[in-house]
Formats: sequence, structure tokens, C-alpha cells
Amino acid sequence: MAQPDLDFMAPDLQIHGKATQACDIFSLGLVIHAVFNGGVSLLDARRSCQQYHRRVEELPVNLPKALTQLPCELSDLLEKMLDRDPKHRPSAQLLSMNKYFQDPLLLALEGLTTCEAKSMEQKK
Repeated sequence: MAQPDLDFMAPDLQIHGKATQACDIFSLGLVIHAVFNGGVSLLDARRSCQQYHRRVEELPVNLPKALTQLPCELSDLLEKMLDRDPKHRPSAQLLSMNKYFQDPLLLALEGLTTCEAKSMEQKK
């Protein structure tokens, strides 16, 4: 069995072994951060559980500096997504209502994606 990639794993999933929506939100936050930072993970655990736990503990201190590379609308959201306490993370519904995801270009891209999935009858 392969070891999961700790660089994109929520601490609550690593500790309790139970996947939840809150775990997915945390992991998505790590992926979004990596997208804006050349693919470099915020946790950068290097497959070490010890390094992973240290980086998660340091997260509240390191996060503000790490978010400077992101658009303003996204940095506030990511701070909430990457909260170590799953109860404080936003829901998927709240994510979709964030100003960043309401950008006209993103909405147009979403429209093209959903249009492709529709049948010819639905497109008329």
C-alpha cells in the first residue's frame, strides 16, 4: 500500500483516518496554494510524518507570509480553509460564493464546461 501524499492531507484526516468534507476543504486549500506557488506545497513534508506534524504546528505562524502570493479575495478564504480546526473551515457552498470564484472569466469557463456536457437538445 502506498503512503498518501502528506503535502496535501488535512491534519484531521492524518490523525483520525476519517475523510470528511472539512478534510477536502483543507486539501483544496493546499492545492490552491501550490497552484499560485509554482507547485510547491505549503507543508512540504517530504514524505516524513515528523516533518508533516511540525509543518502543521507551524502553520498559524507561516500562513500569513505564504498567502502574500495570492489574490486578496483568495488569501482571506485560504486562511479559513487551512484552519487546523475543521469546525472553523468554510463549507463547499461558502467557497462557491466567494468573490474570487464569481470572476466573469471563471464563470465563462464554467459555462463552457457545462455546455459541453449538455446534449444538443438542451443546448437549443
